[in-house]
Amino acid sequence: MFACGALLGGSVDANLAEYEAEIAVKNALFLPRHRADAKALAQGSDDFSRVGLTEMQAQQRYGSPFVNVWEASCANSADLSGPVPLLQYCKIVCFQQQIVGIHLFGEASFELAQSLSGMIGRSIHALNSVAFPSQGLRGVVMAAASEAATGTIWQVGHWRRDWAENWFNWRRSAQR
Repeated sequence: MFACGALLGGSVDANLAEYEAEIAVKNALFLPRHRADAKALAQGSDDFSRVGLTEMQAQQRYGSPFVNVWEASCANSADLSGPVPLLQYCKIVCFQQQIVGIHLFGEASFELAQSLSGMIGRSIHALNSVAFPSQGLRGVVMAAASEAATGTIWQVGHWRRDWAENWFNWRRSAQR
């Protein structure tokens, strides 16, 4: 007999319980070598969701200077049909260009987080190859991914930035 989800003292999340039950069945039928990987499961509600580690968890695990965070947001100020314009926000947490967490805020964010859960552990540049229509929350995810693609080259500690900085310092000192 197997137990999963809230019976084990865990959360009441149905997706997590279904995932744990699938692993329990695989382990019962075959060799017991499968383990639950909770970092690849989407958590949250329809308006806010996350997959993977938070920024603080990633900094504690990998060290603060090695974690990059890319953010993008878009306020739908043109859509005045609701009482308050809906904010759309995306935060991508990376360690050495590998995605370790995605945080989404906006309409239908849980559905998008479930589809992006397969990106955990992959390169941030792999998000550029995913076909997203550039509307809504998907567009905000693409904006954060494109910011990561352009911003990593000129960060402190990257060889291109260090080389360019040294070259410009040499040019300035040679002109004096």
